[in-house]
Amino acid sequence: FFAKDPLRRKKLLKWGLILLFFFSNSFILDEFMRAWEVKVMTNDAKLEYYDVGIVLGGISSYDGKIDRVQINRSGDRLIQAIRLYRQRKIGKILFAGGSGSILHDNIKEGVLIKELMLNLGVPDSVIIIENDSKNTFENAVETKKILSDGKHGNKFLLITSASHMNRAMACFLKQELKVTPYVTDRN
Repeated sequence: FFAKDPLRRKKLLKWGLILLFFFSNSFILDEFMRAWEVKVMTNDAKLEYYDVGIVLGGISSYDGKIDRVQINRSGDRLIQAIRLYRQRKIGKILFAGGSGSILHDNIKEGVLIKELMLNLGVPDSVIIIENDSKNTFENAVETKKILSDGKHGNKFLLITSASHMNRAMACFLKQELKVTPYVTDRN
């Protein structure tokens, strides 16, 4: 709109609309997301035992009006971790997630999710909470601090969304924490 040359303005507007249509089309976006996603493990029966399943946060929000945690689409991460624990594929569940909120940084997601897991029948002795991180990189840094002493074993399963796994694996690799990917909530 601010180009002085009318022909250039028309071309820029045309390309802007084409790009807007292209990237706002859910079919096209889903296809790009599928190409980015890490491939899913299709047979859990062949999944070996892991000492700790690391579940990355960003799966919930707190509704103060009704005093309740609300789980979003990424909540499949937690559901799959609990399922794997009950199938004896993981020994403990480490939930990594503090407050990613700018407005409510005092509300820690880990505390809310621990309470939810306890209400769902997961024993307290199985739950490990990392409450200080605000993003995926900090998830990896803080998780390494918890797991580096060897008290929780040395085989770790990283449980996160398919579209988030590449970034998560890179962050954990940077911290030299060897994890096996376990993909959830695919597009």
